[in-house]
Amino acid sequence: NTASSWITLFGWPDASCGRFILKTMICLALTLFSMGVCLQAQSLSEVTTGRTESGQLRYQLQVMERVFEEAVEHNARELASSMEGSTPGAARFMGPTRARGFRLDGYGLFFDMQIPVLRRSLSWVFRHLNRQAGPGHALRSLREHVRSLGDVDARDALEHALRSFESLAGLPPDNLPGRSFGAPPVDRPISSTTPSPPEVDPAEVYAVTIREALTNAMLDYTGLLPLAAEEWLTVATTGGDHADSVANESRALGLMLRVRGNVLIALRQGKMARSEALSRIEYSEF
Repeated sequence: NTASSWITLFGWPDASCGRFILKTMICLALTLFSMGVCLQAQSLSEVTTGRTESGQLRYQLQVMERVFEEAVEHNARELASSMEGSTPGAARFMGPTRARGFRLDGYGLFFDMQIPVLRRSLSWVFRHLNRQAGPGHALRSLREHVRSLGDVDARDALEHALRSFESLAGLPPDNLPGRSFGAPPVDRPISSTTPSPPEVDPAEVYAVTIREALTNAMLDYTGLLPLAAEEWLTVATTGGDHADSVANESRALGLMLRVRGNVLIALRQGKMARSEALSRIEYSEF
């Protein structure tokens, strides 16, 4: 009946020809349906593969983010401990440590790092100024002015404040026991037991420490990152977002290190010495 209907519709003279045409159309329909199913399956497979690759890349970047964070935190703790032993209260760190990695098409991998802000203590600032201008020179000049005041109560209060500053700055008190605040000062050399200020700025040491920490991490722990030979691996640091970070900005708050993928590949394959790989890392400040 179906064949007859097709024959009537298309006007074919015999039933065998109609049946042939019908079978051909059915085969064609099944073929098109099968092709559609295959294309849809292929599309779903491509989407699934893309998601898998994207998820794998995100995982690898997250692992490396944590490596960079731990490298900075560990070295900052070591620096704080060593500075506390030689110069108590010289510096302290504020703010979190965060890293975020990205793939940039046509460039490579980029890691943006927020590192703690180094705040030099007031004690270190006073001692550093004293080292530049001479021990206690500024405070002694100020004391001479205070002792010229006629108001005894105000003079005594300011003398007390100056003594606190001297203690904070690591200087011996200017007045000797048994002498009144109004007595003239006696010039004498600074005691040899007075702790000397650090030879270098803590910010300078911090910058070098962060640079070494990130450099070692780039060479030692980036082997699993999908980085081609011609691509770059870049790490850039910025300071914290505290309101007072600008006033306490240190050199370590704007560092950028980058290295070509072929250097890391050659290092992993044993074709390049570590010392040469270190020399290939480009370093700049901003």
